[in-house]
Amino acid sequence: MIKHATWLAMVTLVLASGAYAQTATVRLSGRAMDSSGAILPGVTVTLTGPIPRQAVTDGDGQYVFTGLTPGAYTVTGTLPGFETGTRALVASTPGSFVADLVLRLRCIFPDLIITDGLPATLSVSDAVLYVRIEDTGRLVTVGESAGCVKGYEHRATVLDVVKAPRLASDVIRLLRARDTAYRTGDEYIVFLRRHSSGALIDFGAYAFPVINSRVRWTRSDLPGVIDGSPVRDVLEGLRNTLSMIR
Repeated sequence: MIKHATWLAMVTLVLASGAYAQTATVRLSGRAMDSSGAILPGVTVTLTGPIPRQAVTDGDGQYVFTGLTPGAYTVTGTLPGFETGTRALVASTPGSFVADLVLRLRCIFPDLIITDGLPATLSVSDAVLYVRIEDTGRLVTVGESAGCVKGYEHRATVLDVVKAPRLASDVIRLLRARDTAYRTGDEYIVFLRRHSSGALIDFGAYAFPVINSRVRWTRSDLPGVIDGSPVRDVLEGLRNTLSMIR
């Protein structure tokens, strides 16, 4: 009888332990949204940690992982057109945890392409400057949503002006919308657009290097100017063209 009671007690303990093991787990859930708080369905959510998983957010932007063991986890959300969103958390004990994800609209290195000739390019440009780059630059992102631009921000000294808004200083904040930076000390004639942040953006296709006071000019629609023309001739030609379209 004693042996039988001991056996029953052991079985009960094992069953109880198994039931606890089945229920004592981690539940991780969250919602994916953009920087404005709007929900994002269709986000691929990847969980890395003791038990890796993957899911896709539903129509309400929600995801859930169940049956996890305690530990350190990283949650990553990806969606075409958006920057990757990441959250890290430590589920030190069994229970429910929430990790919402914020995905920002992906910024690009845009090109500004004008196909209607130099007068049109001058017309849409907010500034046309002859500048010298003063630093190595730093990778930045300016603006949100449709106005988001990514590139290398430089300090540049204005050496001459063809067209420009009122400048507070001869040293400007110039953003090169490219995945590479300018070199310190290089000089350029640049066609720029003014961003809502105040930065003057060089979109790459309209930046002409000046080497030893001569311009690497790659266009054929500025009369009297060719590759290697003196910088003063190029600036004068641009001013003359600008005066004809104003």
